[in-house]
Amino acid sequence: MLLLTAGCINRISGETAVYKGSTGPAVLFRWCERPTKIHTKLGIYDSDGNWRIIAKFSTTTVSGESASFEIRSPGSGWELETGNPTLSPGVEYFVIAAPGDGDDDSFAQTIFTVDDVASLQPGQVISGSGKVTYPQSEFLAREPSYC
Repeated sequence: MLLLTAGCINRISGETAVYKGSTGPAVLFRWCERPTKIHTKLGIYDSDGNWRIIAKFSTTTVSGESASFEIRSPGSGWELETGNPTLSPGVEYFVIAAPGDGDDDSFAQTIFTVDDVASLQPGQVISGSGKVTYPQSEFLAREPSYC
């Protein structure tokens, strides 16, 4: 599976999902090979269908088989590099991430709204551009086709 971003074709090496955290939308990642760093972009699509980054996050604190952070309050180990991660109802957002230096691989994006996340039941995530809802345990356990 390939992902087209900003004119470049990147190999998919992980996935993103969004769930309801204690302060609002939170991002969950899973990958093929554990990265040493994760770069994350939060953005919106403008009226022309172009995407615009509104915030960038990163971490070098990566362990286990997955990682997560809350958009409003990233927490220990995560850094808000640039932007304002304040989310508004009625706006469609996307989150995309890249492992390591971010040059060759990326994690598949997730598109969501604040309302989508608010309607999730505990333990559910939204993943992908089709806003597919999964139990979080299934998202983390299923065999990835891109590895």
